[in-house]
Parts: sequence; C-alpha cells; structure tokens
Amino acid sequence: MAGEKLSAAKAKGALAPGRYLDGGGLYLQVKPSGTRSWIFRYKVAGKPKFMGLGPFPAVSLAKAREKASEAREVRAGGRDPIHQKRRADAQAARETAGAITFEKATLSCIAAKQGEWRSPKTAYIWNHTLKTYAFPIMGALPIGDVELQHVKEALEPVRMAKPETGRRLRRQIEAVLTYAKAHGWRTGDNPAAERLVDAVMAKPNGGAAHHPAMRWQDVPAFMARLDDLKDLSAVALRVVILTACRTSEALGARWDEIDLKGKVWTIPKPRMKAGKEHKVPLSREAVAALKAAAQFRLANSDYVFPGARLGQPLSNMALLTLLRRMKVTGVTVHGFRSSFRDWAAETTDFQPEICEAALAHQVGNAVERAYRRTSFFDRRRDLMDAWGAYCDSETV
Repeated sequence: MAGEKLSAAKAKGALAPGRYLDGGGLYLQVKPSGTRSWIFRYKVAGKPKFMGLGPFPAVSLAKAREKASEAREVRAGGRDPIHQKRRADAQAARETAGAITFEKATLSCIAAKQGEWRSPKTAYIWNHTLKTYAFPIMGALPIGDVELQHVKEALEPVRMAKPETGRRLRRQIEAVLTYAKAHGWRTGDNPAAERLVDAVMAKPNGGAAHHPAMRWQDVPAFMARLDDLKDLSAVALRVVILTACRTSEALGARWDEIDLKGKVWTIPKPRMKAGKEHKVPLSREAVAALKAAAQFRLANSDYVFPGARLGQPLSNMALLTLLRRMKVTGVTVHGFRSSFRDWAAETTDFQPEICEAALAHQVGNAVERAYRRTSFFDRRRDLMDAWGAYCDSETV
C-alpha cells in the first residue's frame, strides 16, 4: 500500500493485509494470517525481486532501514543482495562447522528426529550404537572433516562380526552426515553412503539378511497341500503367501481393514515397518482365503486370525508349527516374500519398482521418493492377480 513514510507508531498499527511502503524499496508486509515482516524490493534485469529482512516487531523500523540501506549499497555495486546474503550465510555456516563436532551433530540430529520415531527406544539405540562405535573414532572431529577412512574404522569391529549392528551403524552415520550437510556444516559426498562403504569393505554374508525360501516353482504344489488342511493356520499362511505381506502384518489384520467387495486390504501405518499406510490389492484367490477365514471369526475378537488367548491374534509360532507338521524344512514363512519376488523377476515383465512396491519396500533415495506420487496400485493389482492364479494353478 502506497502512502507516507512509516513511523514506529504506524508500523505498529498496520494490521490490514498488504504492503506498507517506507521508502527506498523497504516495505512492511502484513499477511492475511496476521504475521508481519520487512521486505526489500529491487529489480534484476527488469524483474522485481523481494528480499526478507526479518519479522516485525523483532526487527525494528530503524533496524529494517539499516538493512535496506546495506542492500541498496550491494545493488548499487552491481551485485544481487539475495545472492550476497546466501554467500555470507554459507561462509558463516562453514566457520560454525569448525566448532560442531560429529558428536554434537549427532545429538542435534537425534533431538530433531525423535518426533518421527514411533518407539522411544529408537533414540536410546542411536545413542548407544554411535557412542559405542562411532564416537571413539570421530566424535571429537569437526563434522566437516569426517571422511570415508573414519567411517571405515568405526565399522570394522562390527561389519562382519555383527552384520545387523554394522548395517544400523552405517545408516546412522549416513543420516547424521546428511543432517549436517542440510545445515551447511559440511559439503561434498556422504562418506557413509552404502556404495562408498561397499567399495572399500567386504560385505557381510554377501549383503542383506537371508531368509530361507521355497523355490517359486514349488509354491503351487505347496498351496494345494495347504488348501487340503482347512484349519485357521493354513488359511493364514495362504493369505501371507497370496498377499506377499509380512507375517506380522497378516496376523495382526483386523476385519475393519478388509474390503472384500472392493478387494482391498488397507494396513494402517502403525503396523507397517516403514510407518506408512499400505494398500494391498486382493486377488480372487486372496479374497477366497479371507472368506474362509471368516468361518473362524469369533464374536469377541476383531482379528481376522484370532488366537487361543483372548484378545490376541494367531502367533508366528502357529505358522512355524504348521510348516513342521507338513514336514517342510529349510523354509521360513518370511521367505515366501522372496519366492514371490523371484517368480516376478523370472516369469513376468513387471517393472522392479512395482514388484518392490508390492512388498512395501521403499524404492530409490529420499529425493526420488519425494517426487514419486504413485504407489503403482493398479499395476500391483495386475501383478497380485497373476501371482494368485499362479499359486493356485495346482489347487483343485
């Protein structure tokens, strides 16, 4: 809003949304939300640009005029005030980084992440793991000086001896260094990135944990045997296999998550490993298995697969016991997810990301996931229909 030069009283009384000109490109901006801040307007190549100078009244009128005057001097010298400020902020961040050690950055990172962690134990695990293995090596180092050699030295005691701890430690170090880079405390590649660590260190047991799995070629015959049993454990295992879900996700299923008519099972995020809601398209065979489970429904339980104990679902042990009863050895229930993945890779043309999405795996890095707006649901329905038909190809 154009008008007379501002005074402290006028600035204080400016409550209606708009821009209040003080002069020389300085404005007091009032947003519809009521927040007020100072902005400096100038032009570059004929196009207007706006530079924030801070909130009002935390930044006084006198201080805003001083900042605007400095910005005008920068512009008069042919430079862009916003670019100049960014360079100054980056330099200040680099100077500050010298005083920020890996340990300080870790504690700051943990404090920032606690709100997204579902379990209070997670912060304890991060603190314990990094304090035990990383801090003795790099805890006192400036965060900007942490290099691959330090990460390698921290991982060496556990990478082969305790593979799961090693994987957790590498991910935690990587997260701390990513957090530090986001704050301008370090630059360059992340030395704890998996590809860099794998390039200089042997992989434990050939990489990720292995769950003994049934050959995908043997699954139809096994499903035919399951179909003959007709008990709740057998029905539960059929659902696990036909949906390619995790055992805990299936056994914890409740009837209000299942839409048999729409052929969709919606698993709420608290029950998912990644903490994100997952919609499972149900094949004809999976719907039939769930309808069979309904015959075992208890009036006092919401679980699809109720256990012997009141208010509890069927236990994982029930499915393991079933495998033993069937004299199936060298196979785990979780391994059927691998059977599904191998079948999809070797016999279908579905893209890898669709197959991984069916397993509720996160695909790509954080940036790629942020821009991917699809869960491939329709394509996953085609995939699961094909898997269901294959699984029951020997069932009479």
